[in-house]
Amino acid sequence: MSRNTRGLELPELRVGTAQLEISPPLEVGLLMSSVERRWSPFVGQRAPLHARALVLEQGEQRCALLSLDLLGLSSKAVGGWAEFKRAIGRRAGPGWSSDRFVIACTHTHTAPDSLALSTLHQLPAFRQWISSLSHKLSQVLSRASAATRPCTLEFASTTLPGYWIQRRIPTAEGIALSDRFQPIPPSWLDREPVDRRVRTLQFRERSGEILATVVHAACHPVNEMCLPYISPDYPGALCEALSSETNHGLVMFLNGASADLNPLTVSEGPGASVRQGRALASAVEASLSGARPIPYFAASWGQMTSLLPMRTLAGTPSRRHCRARLNLLAMGSVALLFLPGEIFVETGRAIEASSPFEHTLIVGYSEDSVGYVTPPRVLREGGYEAGPGRWAYLATDAEPQLRHAAQGLLEQLSRGYGRQRARNVSHKGTKLTKLPS
Repeated sequence: MSRNTRGLELPELRVGTAQLEISPPLEVGLLMSSVERRWSPFVGQRAPLHARALVLEQGEQRCALLSLDLLGLSSKAVGGWAEFKRAIGRRAGPGWSSDRFVIACTHTHTAPDSLALSTLHQLPAFRQWISSLSHKLSQVLSRASAATRPCTLEFASTTLPGYWIQRRIPTAEGIALSDRFQPIPPSWLDREPVDRRVRTLQFRERSGEILATVVHAACHPVNEMCLPYISPDYPGALCEALSSETNHGLVMFLNGASADLNPLTVSEGPGASVRQGRALASAVEASLSGARPIPYFAASWGQMTSLLPMRTLAGTPSRRHCRARLNLLAMGSVALLFLPGEIFVETGRAIEASSPFEHTLIVGYSEDSVGYVTPPRVLREGGYEAGPGRWAYLATDAEPQLRHAAQGLLEQLSRGYGRQRARNVSHKGTKLTKLPS
């Protein structure tokens, strides 16, 4: 037992980690055009893709974060989201129900089209790989569960300018993506909105050994987009760079609200990925010298489901709503908010501004994707992110509704929802799951 700042005794925090490779066979290819629904097989592998698990236990309660080097995941691609997660938890062992772990993807574009934006998901080879992926996620979750050790938590923050920009560029013809304009004019580096923060969580044993280093930043991993080689892009280069140093434990990357953020160059190749990954690693290393301990806390875990309104797309079955799954892990003054789909900088900022937590980290590309969660302003301006298409199909009210749901979940958990008995509450299309913590 440890005591928090109020003198209350708390069970010790225990953390376990594990990692497994999840690279597909080469015939399970990458997305080449979401507009044309076109994919292409890989011709080789530059670097492997991994699944990383972080299990947190406190007393009898536990939860887990799974970070995958993938573009994302959708219910259509995995053959049904609820059963996909149930199967992972069932095989991982007792107590791993699907509501006790969250899956987030780094959004690398040199991984299989696991969002079903093309016809790839119809291939038997793809379905076999998804089955293999499900089993490996069970394994990595089980291994992390078996390896927990007592630890403390530290938080560090810095910024990294000069590596990613606001990618939506106004032109006479409308909004264009920044990759159309090379080289990027220096003045564009200051265009807003953009999030240049790099925030890091470190879980440390009392002996001083680091069990895990979790890095959070916001930028599209498209340095190698449309290049036919399997690669985790800059998130993989970051993890490799930090892992090659001593005493960083498992290195995990969580991508933020990056729907409208790109690196300076797109599809430049591995060199750009490595430069960005190493720059991130150097920023993290420098910031850790000023890391602050998070005082002993009662970790809280909460979930919410919101039914977001959809637009009707030509050639697709008419659906009025899609299910957005929100997950929240609170650890003292730090909150990790996992949101589905691609979240814009302005949405992330709005949620953070109203959050009761000192540090709120928005993690996008989590759980079953809902595509671009496009703010009304962006829908009015148009451009790729506005769609409509299989990558952008939410209606005008969807972003405000998701933002409101996220703000509500943060408020509820900060007031102790996580310590109450589990039950469900419905309100305006939103279901909050209160889980014991």
